[in-house]
Amino acid sequence: MDERKINYNMMERDANRTERRGLYELCKTSGKEDAELLFGAHKGECVSDLVETPDGKNYLVWLMQEDFPEELQDIIKMWWDDYVLVEDEY
Repeated sequence: MDERKINYNMMERDANRTERRGLYELCKTSGKEDAELLFGAHKGECVSDLVETPDGKNYLVWLMQEDFPEELQDIIKMWWDDYVLVEDEY
């Protein structure tokens, strides 16, 4: 079985187990809007932390390619634009 399929199945189970039945929870980091993930391999991590590691960046790219809430994808874009694009210019 494809590893991505296994991870997706695990993510679905985690998402269904959360009390809020949500995929993320909004929070603030350094005065900016952020989102803590409530599912999957990076459960409990914030978008602001994920943009700092290669594994986290790959995970965020996957989230952007899948059918996740637009609000979450907007937060990912904001952090990506502010952190990744600026860092990669150097």
